This record gives sequence, C-alpha cells and structure tokens, in this order.
Amino acid sequence: MKWFLVIFFMQDYGSYVFYKPEFDSLDACVASANNPQHIATYGQALIKEYGFPIPIQQVICAEEDLVKRFMNMTGSEIGI
Repeated sequence: MKWFLVIFFMQDYGSYVFYKPEFDSLDACVASANNPQHIATYGQALIKEYGFPIPIQQVICAEEDLVKRFMNMTGSEIGI
C-alpha cells in the first residue's frame, strides 16, 4: 500500500498531492510531514508550482486508493 502527502489550501486554491516521494506506511508519511527539512522541501516545490506561497489549511497522509477516488470525484460529489 502506498501513501501520499496531500496539501489542502485555504480559500479556493484546492489541493495538491505529492506523488513523490511515496511512502510505504502511514508512519513514514507522517514522519516526513513533520520533518522540518522535508517541510522546507515541500514548501519550495509548492512555490515553484504556483509561483507564490499559498496559505495551507491542512496536511494529511492519504492511502493511494483514497487519493484515486478523490481525484475521480465530480464537483457535486464533494460539495462544490
């Protein structure tokens, strides 16, 4: 089972899934999400992607099947 770090932004910026690195366990994902060096790397990747810092609402670790289901949902299924 693979785990991914998922970022939910404030306002209407949506979310971002880090597919790399992928993790073999929830514990490994949570450890990375709380590691200051890794946090800095994730932050730099987000700024590179969006061009500016975006306020983050929540960070979660999600199992691969959940990420796939979420990505395939329509707006009406998630309340948009």
